Amino acid sequence: LYSRKQSEKGDKRLAGLLLSGGRDKREVKTQSNIMELVARNMAIDITEERIDKKELSSYIKSYIPRDLWTGIEKFMAVKTLQVKVEMSVDKLLKAFMDTTGSMAQKEDYLRYTERYFP
Repeated sequence: LYSRKQSEKGDKRLAGLLLSGGRDKREVKTQSNIMELVARNMAIDITEERIDKKELSSYIKSYIPRDLWTGIEKFMAVKTLQVKVEMSVDKLLKAFMDTTGSMAQKEDYLRYTERYFP
């Protein structure tokens, strides 16, 4: 099973590529956590066969919350983070490969959400 240690390792994965543009570290960290939730949500949907893994890049924009970035920031973020989100989704799918269904992924998603957005 996917352990909490594996879950906690991914925290800094997306933080370095976020567009900080005058934002403080706390806001960038929040954005990083949101993007980690986006990757986890996409992995769950792939497991449940709601979306196809091959078309992952076309769905990224629809998974990002509307108010996270505005206009050009969102466009640049999608282009910048596309590869990182795909890699994160692949790692999550490999980590949960031995589980049946998506319940373990959903539990991990809830743990992550409770930890970073209490």
